[in-house]
Amino acid sequence: MGFTLSWRCIFIIDLVFILIGIATFMKGFFPLKRHLPGYAEAGNEDNSSTIKLKLISQITHYDKIVIVLIDALRADFVLNHSTPMKYVQTMMDRGKTLSYIVKANPPTVTLPRIKALTTGSIPGFIDVVMNFDSAALMEDNIITQMKRAGKRILFYGDDTWITLFPNHFVDHNVSRHLNFELQRLDWDVMILHYLGLDHIGHLAGPKSPLVKPKLQEMDDVIQKIYNALEKETTISSLILICGDHGMSDQGSHGGASVSEVTVPAVFLSPSFSNIPESSQGEIIQQIDLPPTLSVLLGIPIPKNNLGSVVTSTLIGYSKEEVLWFLYSNAEQIVKLFEANFENYDTDGSFEMYRLAVQEHSDWLDVMKSHGDSPVVDEKSRSIAYRYKLVIQSMTARISSSLTMYDMYSMITAVILLWLVLIKSSLAKVKRLPRNEGLQISRHSVSLMMVSIPLVGFCHVTVCTSHFHAESFLCGASQGSILLQLTIFVGLIFQVVVSLSIVLCSFHKLGAKKNSFCWSLFIGTVCHTLSLLSSSFVEEEHQTWYFLTMTFHILLLAKIFTTKMLQKAKRSANETSGEENTENYSKLSQHESHDNCSSYFHQENSGVNFHERKFQTCHKPSPDIRQFVNSPNEKEEKKYDEKERKKDDSLHSKYADPLCSTWNAVLGVLAVLILSRALRSLNQTGNKWLDRPDVGDWLTKPENKVWLSVTVIISLVTLLASICGVLSWLDRTLLLIGCFGVYRYRANTGDLIFFETPSSKASTEAWLVYAVIFIYFIKSLKSSFKLSSMISSLTSVGSKTPPSQFSIQSPDKLHCLHSHCKLDCIQSVENISSLQLQSTQQPILVTSLSLQNSGTLHTLQDHGRLQPKFRIPESPQILVAPCSQQNTGSLQVIHNCWILLMTLLMRPHNVAFVAMVTVQEILVERYLLGHMTLSTSYLTLYCLWMGEASFFYQGNSNSISTVDVSAGYVGLMVYQPVLVGMLLSLATYAGPIFWLLALVKYVHAQASCPTASLQENKARFGKEFTKVVHTLILTRALPLAAYTVLVTAQRYHLFVWTVFSPKLLYEGMFTVVIVVFSLVVLLICQ
Repeated sequence: MGFTLSWRCIFIIDLVFILIGIATFMKGFFPLKRHLPGYAEAGNEDNSSTIKLKLISQITHYDKIVIVLIDALRADFVLNHSTPMKYVQTMMDRGKTLSYIVKANPPTVTLPRIKALTTGSIPGFIDVVMNFDSAALMEDNIITQMKRAGKRILFYGDDTWITLFPNHFVDHNVSRHLNFELQRLDWDVMILHYLGLDHIGHLAGPKSPLVKPKLQEMDDVIQKIYNALEKETTISSLILICGDHGMSDQGSHGGASVSEVTVPAVFLSPSFSNIPESSQGEIIQQIDLPPTLSVLLGIPIPKNNLGSVVTSTLIGYSKEEVLWFLYSNAEQIVKLFEANFENYDTDGSFEMYRLAVQEHSDWLDVMKSHGDSPVVDEKSRSIAYRYKLVIQSMTARISSSLTMYDMYSMITAVILLWLVLIKSSLAKVKRLPRNEGLQISRHSVSLMMVSIPLVGFCHVTVCTSHFHAESFLCGASQGSILLQLTIFVGLIFQVVVSLSIVLCSFHKLGAKKNSFCWSLFIGTVCHTLSLLSSSFVEEEHQTWYFLTMTFHILLLAKIFTTKMLQKAKRSANETSGEENTENYSKLSQHESHDNCSSYFHQENSGVNFHERKFQTCHKPSPDIRQFVNSPNEKEEKKYDEKERKKDDSLHSKYADPLCSTWNAVLGVLAVLILSRALRSLNQTGNKWLDRPDVGDWLTKPENKVWLSVTVIISLVTLLASICGVLSWLDRTLLLIGCFGVYRYRANTGDLIFFETPSSKASTEAWLVYAVIFIYFIKSLKSSFKLSSMISSLTSVGSKTPPSQFSIQSPDKLHCLHSHCKLDCIQSVENISSLQLQSTQQPILVTSLSLQNSGTLHTLQDHGRLQPKFRIPESPQILVAPCSQQNTGSLQVIHNCWILLMTLLMRPHNVAFVAMVTVQEILVERYLLGHMTLSTSYLTLYCLWMGEASFFYQGNSNSISTVDVSAGYVGLMVYQPVLVGMLLSLATYAGPIFWLLALVKYVHAQASCPTASLQENKARFGKEFTKVVHTLILTRALPLAAYTVLVTAQRYHLFVWTVFSPKLLYEGMFTVVIVVFSLVVLLICQ
């Protein structure tokens, strides 16, 4: 027997499975890197070779090493003659240093770089995500090897080290007692990780005036350490100055640009002298530093190291010692090679290794019998070259095999995403009614019962095979089993629902789609196809800029080409004006029946937004027909020509778009101009990212005044845009919030202020958070009171209604009656008191607007608008349920989000917030009525604008453009949950802005003031279900296509620099859409 599922339930399940699908795919595509367990042991270097090598002389090591790791230290910050680090430059000129240009592997974020610096291996790309919540490092590394060797380690800096290496350090706060520690010298290794430069980069970029003093500060620290070590002539010491990653020209990092992957490494020692300048500037890999430090400290090289010992640092070591280090390095690489390849002994690089070992053994015999000579010296260089060649060859092969994709999980996820896409597409094509559930036939139920054992059998077969036995979908833990059951139930569910949709008959098709619907549909499909190209992925912003600009140009053309048609329509409306006026007071049963339902069935009929709004709001409901049809000749005569002109003027304003044509034209042009200005504010993408833009110019230190003026103008524009109809209290709250935003940025040193900025700006940030919270709660409380009041007034046509009642709401009130001699007042907000004192006319009060008031008096009392109606005695009051009680709350939520955007974004992006806000207001007031878009295509339009805004704010498909500083606004300590939440909200601020605008638009168009509360709820549920359905399609389409592409291109050259970052962005945006859709479905119902 079949059963019925509501569409709301189906879409909630779809959202959950989209999230599970992309998470499963990313788990399979970004697995944790495999590594050899355990730790390397000293004296175990010869297990794989048939020749045992013995060291002739005693190897000497450095007694003390200081590692100064400066976060985000670019190579050009140190390795150029204009560097602010003058002491380091002086030591270079004196031949006291060895400097290198170090290449780091992307992703260039702290956690994977620390892992590379300590293990010598190449971290997985998923470490980008784990960077915000790292766990203890269980892989073999030089820090653990130091501890196992009994060395005392001091540390100061990023807490990531403490998390990765718990209980490894004897002191965590060396910097405060650096002088004391340098005097005692009771330690072997000191690690200093300074974060200040990275913070400056995130806040103001590499050209900030704060960069120079910070580098000078680091230079002073290095000089202090060197001077202290130089005094101790009885010990050998070494200082390593390096960076974990670089810094992009925008101040961030995470990508693969030259400035992000290039960092310096400077070895400084009192034992160095007269090092020629030609020895400086050698290019090495970052993973070469761990084996080099290992041999310098006399500890075993980590088991999973892929780097090569930098032999030029082995100053003072003999040829035998240098070859021994290279042999140890090669032996460690060979062990890793054996673990990754079964037929390792047939590989050419392994044979080369055996020959190198044989030559090394013969060379030792020659050295022992004949001593040193030019021939022996040349032979030693040949053997060293062979070892390096072996290490390079094996490392390349191991690197390509270390990350093993979980193909079973990836393919399962792809199938799940495609099933969601197919099922949702079938539902959209068949246009099944949303107010009815989907009937699941018994045939579909039978298919489901048959599919369960079949899917289970296939799953067990795959998991018991050798190839997929290690898939996380084949795990035996409770969590893994639950995930497996959930995924396969989801697969069966999608198939069953798809079959049920196919078996359903087609619903009646709507009106023919206009050109805008087709442009939105085709543009969305074309964007998905563009993701199949790496170049289009890198420059995706160009796609969205083109699509949004093209759409508005088409809208502009449509307004001009239909102008004559609108004139004819207006003439026809004027001809039939008198007949409409007569019928206005006497509606027949047929005309007035369910006018709100007919309003919604005009979704594709070409009736614009304002026509529908006027038609709805100017027809009394059947419930008040008894009052409207009551003859009153005196009142008819009093309805003079002057009032008739006012009413006709109102009708013309909304029913005929001709009078607003030029407003619409100017609105479209303004939107286009703002779009072009937004493009110039922040350069993004890859090819033109390094080109200067307005944002770069504003953030220059010498332009601080201009930046401050820009922020002030932007904040004033925001206040003028959103405060026009607010009460004095709301305006005051927003004013305080904007002041807090400016004050916060002034305290961080970005903007000018009349007093010296304080060292801490968290107070101002929390002030803004508090304003947002109070403003939001106030709106919710106000709306709740209005809803409760109207729900309680259910008596219709009461002879003795209450003479006075209070309404507190940010919403609008609407007095509906065609013959009330009241002046039209639009956009009246925050009405705190409505006094009705006796009337002979029925008055319908709803929450849409306030129109047609008799003797109207408006008083401003403490910022509250108090309209009063004074009409003769014997009132008849009709109170209709509120249909728009959430409209004001939605606007308040939108205002709160705008204020939060200004706080989280960088100062120059406050201009971005102001411009997109003005764009949204223009769209709402002047453009929506000319688009004639259905709910589904209106959703597409807002998604397009949101995607464009994502790139307008400076984002791209590279990790380096993520503004990490936004995650720390107002925080004094690191809190992973809050940091991740704020970072996500700031990154996707533009798309969320337009999603909130979408809710406003749909809610405004879906409401009917003459319908009951339950009818409006059902209408809202129907329309917002369409919104969610469209969102599911727009997420499932690119995810299904892109996951197939990434699977096919997993060995592509750009898989980690282009495709993988985009996959992370798509996954995070999916989370945003899913959360938004679930909130809409669960609350807006």
